[in-house]
Amino acid sequence: MKRPFSVRARLTLWYTAVLGVSLALFAVAIWLALRQAMLLELDHELDNRAAGFARFLAAEASTDKTALVAAEASEYAAGLFPGQSVRVWDYHGRLIYAWPPEAAAAGSMRSVRRQVLLGGRVYPVELATALKPVHSTLRKLALAIVAAIPLVLLLAAAGGWWMSRRAMAPVDAMTRQAHALGIRNLRARLPVPASGDELARLAEAWNGVLGRLQQAVGRLTRFTADASHELRNPVAIIRTTAELTLRRTRSEAEYRQALSQIEDQSRHITCLIDDLLALARSDHGPDHAPFEIVDLSAIIRDVCDEARPSAERKQISLSAAAASPVPLPANLPMLRRLAVLLVDNALKYTGSGGEVTVSAAPRQGRAILEVSDTGCGISAEELPHIFERFWRARRVPAAGGAGLGLALAKAIVDLHKGGIGVRSEVDRGSVFEVSLPAQLSG
Repeated sequence: MKRPFSVRARLTLWYTAVLGVSLALFAVAIWLALRQAMLLELDHELDNRAAGFARFLAAEASTDKTALVAAEASEYAAGLFPGQSVRVWDYHGRLIYAWPPEAAAAGSMRSVRRQVLLGGRVYPVELATALKPVHSTLRKLALAIVAAIPLVLLLAAAGGWWMSRRAMAPVDAMTRQAHALGIRNLRARLPVPASGDELARLAEAWNGVLGRLQQAVGRLTRFTADASHELRNPVAIIRTTAELTLRRTRSEAEYRQALSQIEDQSRHITCLIDDLLALARSDHGPDHAPFEIVDLSAIIRDVCDEARPSAERKQISLSAAAASPVPLPANLPMLRRLAVLLVDNALKYTGSGGEVTVSAAPRQGRAILEVSDTGCGISAEELPHIFERFWRARRVPAAGGAGLGLALAKAIVDLHKGGIGVRSEVDRGSVFEVSLPAQLSG
């Protein structure tokens, strides 16, 4: 396979070709301009000489005698330079004087004619000069141009190669650095030239991409490690329970107790895997989530009805404050999952005798979902981290869970192009507020 020219070589070739064509056109224009200027100057000189010759004849030969006119023309011709000629005709059109005699065969000439009135008769006269000096000058100019253009192009090509090499040096440095990048050294960055031009902006853009890639890989690494840690504990409990149970024959109650522990841990693993899958799908955007017009009020009433038995077991008052419909475009399963996650989180961190209130209402063209509780609250130090994956409050370690609920809730809100925030005071409770667009965005 033929190896293509490098960018440096192509730049040099294009630069040299454009310069060559430009020089050739400029040289042709100069040659034509000089030729035209020399011919105009020659014509002007011939006009002046012809006018002077006409005045000479009119002054020296005041009669129309042919012999006298020829004699005066001969006297005028004595002062001509080599390459110049003069011819005179009588009023019958006969040539009466020519100098030099072989002027007609003298080669390429430039001539001018005048009519001289002598004694009432018209004598045509012609003065001419050879074009050999003009041709000689133009030939020398053409030879100089033909000799100079290749030399100029050679120097320009060398200069263009040197300039393109300097211009592409930052690209070579970025290429070498890019080859050295790998999954283990994503902290490295491409060198940014101090020129402030397009190459500098390209390097900055790629460094931005590398930074985002480093963050994504870091999140993926932490996510994998946290998921492995969360899955390891229930798997270890299941394995240990099964091994201990199988070491000897046990009673039916003991078998039931062991199976119950295994079932609890299996359910925990299933919930964890479901949450992980939901988060993974949310990372792919809303393409897999068809939207339809749903009623937020109806959703929270259904969710509260399902969660009320669990709230009653903990002696928590759970109420849904949503009287009128609140329609909005959303994915029904995801929006229901969002409400379930927020209600479960409120019940988890609210003690016996507490209250959890869920409300839905329209506000300034948006649908607002609020879940408030009178639980333990969240400290100011922990508040910025509550939507991080696998993060759990240190103040209530017994609350359980894998720390994915609020992260999944935020992912669902982001897919709906909404916002989620929280207001909380320690030992006084928290209020989670979700704002969702009430109309489809373009």
